[in-house]
Amino acid sequence: MSVDPKEQIEKAKNVRRAAKGKLTRTLKTVSVLLDAQRPVPEIEVVLQEAKEAYTALVTKHEEYTMFLNDEEYKEAEIWLNESTNEYTRMSVVVNDYLKERGSQSNNFKSTERRKCGQH
Repeated sequence: MSVDPKEQIEKAKNVRRAAKGKLTRTLKTVSVLLDAQRPVPEIEVVLQEAKEAYTALVTKHEEYTMFLNDEEYKEAEIWLNESTNEYTRMSVVVNDYLKERGSQSNNFKSTERRKCGQH
């Protein structure tokens, strides 16, 4: 029994769409945690989930684009670039947050050392 190519394409597209949904939900969670100024370890856990979701999306996208002609492929790449930009913007925000929190933590530690007479 042969598999209908149109069904294969539609299935690959739906799997890719589900992967995009997971990435979007994860990035929204990261945003909520940043807005609430949650502790660094909590942010790092969800950032790792976002990385995994993004990697899965790229894999599913590549599986889907194997079925496309050149024009459809160009459109699909535009679609992926939007997700890539969203993921990259959030990564920059998170990395800035982690740097800021890390330097606050380091400043606290060096202040405490000075108070205790340590350098």
